[in-house]
Amino acid sequence: MSAAAKPRQTHRRARLAPAHANHKQTGPAGVLIQLDDAEWIAVFRATHRLLSHLYAQKTHIEIVRYLRHVELNVELAGYTISPDKLQEQFSRLFARVGLQPVKGRDPRKFVFLQDIWGRREPFVLLKLGDEDG
Repeated sequence: MSAAAKPRQTHRRARLAPAHANHKQTGPAGVLIQLDDAEWIAVFRATHRLLSHLYAQKTHIEIVRYLRHVELNVELAGYTISPDKLQEQFSRLFARVGLQPVKGRDPRKFVFLQDIWGRREPFVLLKLGDEDG
């Protein structure tokens, strides 16, 4: 068994995901878990607040870099999620998170975010600082 395949040990209890869950991840000790939308929104907002302090000298952060920070925080808590699933989750919930995206020119860095009507648009950056603007 490789190091990556070994389950992580943690004291946190994971909730079992319902059979119909559309974004399943494995949690501590390989237990199937699911964060609900409110928990994901809280994680996205908390990560933004943290990065606003860590990158205080900057006004913006690339969305791809921001999502790597989210993935790392979730992983440190003992859970795993693929980068593609994380980006999909962030895109789906973006309109409810309250962050300000900024367009970019480099198509290699595009992350498609959904608005409140479900339309997807390409963005590259997130504004750092206050969540509401």
